[in-house]
Amino acid sequence: MDNIVANIDNKKSKVKQLKDNAFFKKIVEAFEDEKKETDKMNLQKAKDEWEKAQIYFNNVTEPELIDYAIYNMEAAKIKYFYLLKRIRAQEYA
Repeated sequence: MDNIVANIDNKKSKVKQLKDNAFFKKIVEAFEDEKKETDKMNLQKAKDEWEKAQIYFNNVTEPELIDYAIYNMEAAKIKYFYLLKRIRAQEYA
């Protein structure tokens, strides 16, 4: 039993050393920066989709397509604001 406890303490110590390691910190920071860039790209893509949906809605002439245009525009808007809210929450966390 003491051997197991010692082994766990040893592993905790190694994890702490790894977290304190500057190289490890740089890897984690790079990963976080990449994730932020991906989130920003997804947000821009969602904004572009929303703008395209608005243009489509403004130009649709077929009565059968008006409901689709409204649905598409609202869905794109909801997606954009969801991503924006998620990014802001991550920045302030």
